[in-house]
Amino acid sequence: MREKIVFMNLDEAFPNMSLTAVIHSDKTNVFPDLNTYKDKTVEITGQVTEFRNRPQIVLNSTNDIKVVSSEKRDKAEKKGKEDGK
Repeated sequence: MREKIVFMNLDEAFPNMSLTAVIHSDKTNVFPDLNTYKDKTVEITGQVTEFRNRPQIVLNSTNDIKVVSSEKRDKAEKKGKEDGK
């Protein structure tokens, strides 16, 4: 049985992503609600490493990731700018 590993593709869906944030199974309990980050713009910190010729950052605590804006808000702001508001 494979342990639970979380892969967060940060710009495009697999296999076209340029960077992946990874949460290993021994750390998933540190992140109580991973859906908090879904469809959001996030800022991550950590060391960039390579796995199977692809860059990744391993997240070890909630301090390593921060929501900086929501997709819905970004779309509304963009629409406002396009409308001249």
